[in-house]
This record gives sequence, C-alpha cells and structure tokens, in this order.
Amino acid sequence: AGRLASHGQAQAAYQWDHLEGVLQRALGRSFAIDVLPWFYPPIFLLAVTPLGLLPYGTAAALWLGATLAAYLAAARAILPGGTAAFASLAAPAVAFNLWSGQNGLLTAALLGGALFLLDASPVASGILCGLLCYKPQFGLLLPLFLAVTGRWRVFFAAAATVLERWLGRPSEAILQTARRLNAGLIVTSCPNVPTRTTSSGRSRVNNCS
Repeated sequence: AGRLASHGQAQAAYQWDHLEGVLQRALGRSFAIDVLPWFYPPIFLLAVTPLGLLPYGTAAALWLGATLAAYLAAARAILPGGTAAFASLAAPAVAFNLWSGQNGLLTAALLGGALFLLDASPVASGILCGLLCYKPQFGLLLPLFLAVTGRWRVFFAAAATVLERWLGRPSEAILQTARRLNAGLIVTSCPNVPTRTTSSGRSRVNNCS
C-alpha cells in the first residue's frame, strides 16, 4: 500500500489486483489466502507512504524494528524493569505481529504511551490518542473514557490531532482517496472475489464467505 501511495496511486491499495501485483513484484511469488487486503482508513497511508520509497526488505525491517522498539518503550514506562520488558516480549501477540507485519505493536505503543502520560502530560497523551485515528473503534471508546473521567485537556488535544491529520495539507491526497472510496469507485476488498454493478452504477463486492 505504501508503494502504491508513494507513486500517486493511493486508491489502488484498496483493489486487490493492484496490491497483489505489487506484492508479487516485491517478493517474487503469488498469494492465495495468506495475505489480507488493505482494510485501513486512508489516513493510515500517511504512515506507510514513506516506507514505499524503500526496498521491501528494508521497509519491513524498519517497520518491525521501529514498532517493536516503541512497544517496548511503552511497556518499560508502565512497568519499569527488565522483567517487564521480557514479559512484554513473551506475549503471543508480539510474535504474531512480527510474523505478519501488522500494526498491533504500534497500536499498543500509542495506547500504552497515552495511558502512561494521561495525567503527567495531558497534551502529549492527547496527541498519542489522536494518532490512533487509524483504528476507528478507538474513536468511540477513548473520547467516552476521557469525557467520563473529566480529562478535557487530553480530549481536546486528541481532537485537534485528528483534525490536523485529516485536514492538513499533506492529507489532501488521502482525503481524495477517501472521497473516491465513499463514492464507490474502489470496487473490491476481497481477493479473487467477483464484483457486480448495482442499479446506481456502483460496483459492489459479492459475499466474501
């Protein structure tokens, strides 16, 4: 997805045939069901686009190394001491994320850091909460938690961060991609699944099951 976005084709990340083609060229093999399509909101392309400028192996090593380091830093801040770091590494989810290249380590680092800084540095905590906007479910959970506990400085810092990510000038291409997705121009999110055209002219993906 980062490779496509870095070449001005961000919307193609949501089309499996385009994404599969990039993966095949990068790794030299075909894929069946062991690779998932790109499901993340367009805002997350801002994080991976710089990686698309690097060779696949370098980008993967940088992504995994950086997110693992951030995860361990957050764990160490919450539970100081070497034992906590080893315990954090022993979590099965860590191995899964390192194997699959998912963003769970990044998510855990942002959330852990936000909770650690919640009262010590409300603005920094809010920024970390706002950077989690690529996980829409946190857009329901975190604001409710912050409002109920009266942590308004964190709340507004998070809101400002989300607005800056979506409305800043670097996000113009991302917003354009979001509009195209909303208009139904990106047609498939399931590999090897045919689509059909509705009466409105939009293409829809048939049932993935």
